[in-house]
Order: sequence, then structure tokens, then C-alpha cells
Amino acid sequence: MRKNIFLFNLMLIGTLLFATSNLYARGASSASVKFGNPEGGNTTKCSGKGICMLTSLEGGSKESIRVDFELLPILGDSRDLVMSFNINDLKATDYDQVRYFVDAAGRPQSNYSMNYVFTDREVCANLGIEPNELQVSDRDANAIEMVSNTTIRVTYRIPAR
Repeated sequence: MRKNIFLFNLMLIGTLLFATSNLYARGASSASVKFGNPEGGNTTKCSGKGICMLTSLEGGSKESIRVDFELLPILGDSRDLVMSFNINDLKATDYDQVRYFVDAAGRPQSNYSMNYVFTDREVCANLGIEPNELQVSDRDANAIEMVSNTTIRVTYRIPAR
């Protein structure tokens, strides 16, 4: 009898763990990103806030940095997109963009609003979405955090569309 109860409890715990892992499953991808807005549709000249160019890691340019993305599943009427990167990498490649993420004292700015549609096939596949399915809007709530002395994390709350 005890053995049966033990096995039943073990099976129940396994089922709960499996269900929980599926509920909180997420897509993750790394990409080569050049920040800023393309001027006149030209991704070689970028200024202001935004993602000027996003490609797979192999397709990056010397002005781009590695950025990690996590896409959390839809909960309620929204989903979260988390973007993180090393601020020192940004300082080394495009120092002008640093001011949009941290102030002169190195504290995180309050937000980083931008408009961007994810189109890179490899990045989208890794996030578990189709190209053009995920759009970040400047109206989406977002927050910047400094999670270590060098890691910046920006979280976007994106309405389910």
C-alpha cells in the first residue's frame, strides 16, 4: 500500500513538473544587433532609438553586438519579450547609443521605446514565431534594468495580437 501511494505521488509530481515546464516554455535566440533607426532606409547610417539591423550572429557587422532575446508565452492579454546585452560591448562598438540605456552616472534610463518587427528567419525560428509575427511598438510598456555591472535587460510587455 505504501509503495502504491509513493508511486502515485511520484507520478503526480512528474505530471505537475511536465505541465509547469510546458506552461512556462519560452523561445530564446541570440542575434547580432545594430541599435538606432535607419536613416532613409539605409542600415549603414543609424541614429536615435531602435533596432537598425538585426541578423543572425554570423551575419553581424563590426558595428553590431550580441543581443539575447527571450520570448515568454502569452499570459492573459500580453507576452513579454526580454532583450539583454553587455553594455561594455555597446560602448566599444557604438558609444552614442549608450545614452539611451544608461545615464551619465551609469544608472539605467527609465525605458527604451522603439518600433521593430522581427523578420530574421533564424532568430524568429529560435523564438518559436514566424517572421513578421512579433512587433515591438513604441506604445508597448517597457523597462530597463541593470542586472549586473555590465548586463542591461530591457523587458517589453507586448499585447497579444
